[in-house]
Amino acid sequence: MGTVTFFNRGVATDGTVKSVSLTDCRFIRVQALNPAGHQLSPDSVDDSNIACEGSVLATTNLPADVIGGAASVRVSLMAVDLHSGVEKFLVSQRVFPS
Repeated sequence: MGTVTFFNRGVATDGTVKSVSLTDCRFIRVQALNPAGHQLSPDSVDDSNIACEGSVLATTNLPADVIGGAASVRVSLMAVDLHSGVEKFLVSQRVFPS
């Protein structure tokens, strides 16, 4: 669970992410999107802290430096193997301002 807050030229998220493994860890990746669903800029993506065998706060802040801010964000649950450094996409949700 978490929250997404849209600002005029930015987006903030906060919540928690949990992993039950020491090596198969989890984190949240958030991307600010334009109306067509494309990432606004290379800077419009942020990753949360990584959780390994426990829970961590999953907080991100990213710019959406266009008039009116981001049209939506994509929040993705990601996995990372700490031995190999390989990231893996697990699931995502597109969130729109209310």
